[in-house]
Amino acid sequence: MCEGWCQSIVRACDFAIALPKDTSPVRMGSSRARRSQNRPVRQMETLAVVQLLARYRREPWPFDASKRCAITRHFANTQAFRMQTSQLDLNLLSVFEAVYTEGGVTKAADRLNLTQPAISHSLRRLRDFFGDPLFQWQGQVMAPTPLARAMIEPVRLALRTISDVIDERGGFDARTASRRFVIGLRDVMESDLLLPLMSHVAREAPGVDLASVRIFRGDLERDLASGTLDVAIDILMPLSKDVRHRLILSDRLVVVARQGHPSVCDGLTLETYLQQEHILVTSRREGLGLADLEVAAHGKHRKIRLRCQQNFAALRVVSETDLVLTIPARLAQVANLVFENQIIAAPFDKLPQDSYLYWHSNVDSDPANQWLRDQMFAAFGASQTDHSA
Repeated sequence: MCEGWCQSIVRACDFAIALPKDTSPVRMGSSRARRSQNRPVRQMETLAVVQLLARYRREPWPFDASKRCAITRHFANTQAFRMQTSQLDLNLLSVFEAVYTEGGVTKAADRLNLTQPAISHSLRRLRDFFGDPLFQWQGQVMAPTPLARAMIEPVRLALRTISDVIDERGGFDARTASRRFVIGLRDVMESDLLLPLMSHVAREAPGVDLASVRIFRGDLERDLASGTLDVAIDILMPLSKDVRHRLILSDRLVVVARQGHPSVCDGLTLETYLQQEHILVTSRREGLGLADLEVAAHGKHRKIRLRCQQNFAALRVVSETDLVLTIPARLAQVANLVFENQIIAAPFDKLPQDSYLYWHSNVDSDPANQWLRDQMFAAFGASQTDHSA
């Protein structure tokens, strides 16, 4: 398999470089070439290399590191690879990815420990090379062009491939590593999860940065596969076997009410619970919450008087009214500190609030990603078994 991949990569790169320099790119499936002055042949050649790396990254890796290094050496020694890298400094791809992710030159410079003029110079070189502006100002954000959007996932996969080879050769030393990990989290989980995780990481890895970003469940598998996310935490979801998952947190629902609430001072029965007016916290415009599903199992329903998006806002309303809020216990303990509302056990069966850690199979054996997962399980005290979706 290794030799076949090497030969495929070399043949494709040789073909791209052998094209006459006045030949316009050919659209796949078209019987004739279509000219485009905005996309020179050198752009197509470089994209071919990046896409091949990305395609290779999605395939199962050889079992041992020596074979992986052999593929890398074989590819690097070909004339095609040397000619490609002579035209485009691979460090520029790191700048491209950073600007795309951070949405601006300033944040990209901070992330890469470079000056803003250095980032701007790299962007000019990229624009000249690809014949495309790549990013255009829209308000305070540098918005990617259609070409940049098409390039970002293959570029991320290519950079991760190179990073994996380096990590496997020298391992991952958290004490000296300079790395940024991106974790997909729902905003309701941040206040509960980030403190124990950052405490662990700060002690073990002074050069490692963390970024918590919103999860879009429909894109989760793609974001994990492309490297947009290193890991994610969410409820159990039906994903393909390429996405690994493992239970990391188990919780239960509780009810939060103001101090002195006339109906819940001595605890809650299901009947009393259903007599209350409730707040539902959700980012969705319509639909039920988990507590609604639980009471529906008893053939009942509760009155939702207020629907809002943030737990902080909901807890503030609770502290000043007789409305009650049903949320996970761990979240209630953290978010309620400011308001000192009372926290009462929910009056129905203990509905589990399980959260799972997700990662893609293509980083299953990546030392850096393994370290991150170990830190997360250590921070949250999880000791469950692995599963595949």
